[in-house]
Amino acid sequence: MAELTILYDGGCPLCVREVRFLEQRDRRLHPSAPRLAFVDIDAGDYEPATHGGISYREAMGRIHALEATGEVVRDVEVFRRAYQLIGLGWLYVPTGWPLLASLVNALYAVWASARLRITGRPSLEQLCAIRGGRCGGAPSAGDRVAVRVVPPAGSADLERTEDVVSAGGL
Repeated sequence: MAELTILYDGGCPLCVREVRFLEQRDRRLHPSAPRLAFVDIDAGDYEPATHGGISYREAMGRIHALEATGEVVRDVEVFRRAYQLIGLGWLYVPTGWPLLASLVNALYAVWASARLRITGRPSLEQLCAIRGGRCGGAPSAGDRVAVRVVPPAGSADLERTEDVVSAGGL
């Protein structure tokens, strides 16, 4: 098992480039036992239950990784740990210094919130709609959710699967 499993957005060109770099370097340094593993959260078969319970919505909002122990790591700490495992930890050491850590974390938060727009991707709400509302977490405006309407006894069941959450709810 890998020491660190990084959850990444396979639909994001910048994310894919970073993953390729990390994976190639890891395999070059550790050919028989790579330290890093990668899970594409954008894949249709992404299953939160087998990845720390991290929903698609959470994973798309900021980077996550899972330590071999099951510990969930988020944000810039993911990069610090990944780069340490591929022998380039010194590049991220300054991001943990007290004076820089809060600035780096704030900059990462800005990047994470604008990442989809910057890379020309649909909004998270649109991506959730494409996934049929399987995003996890509370539905937000634009999500498609399955709703079962049970009419009074003696009537046929009706089922609606294309309801859209509006700003005011269903």
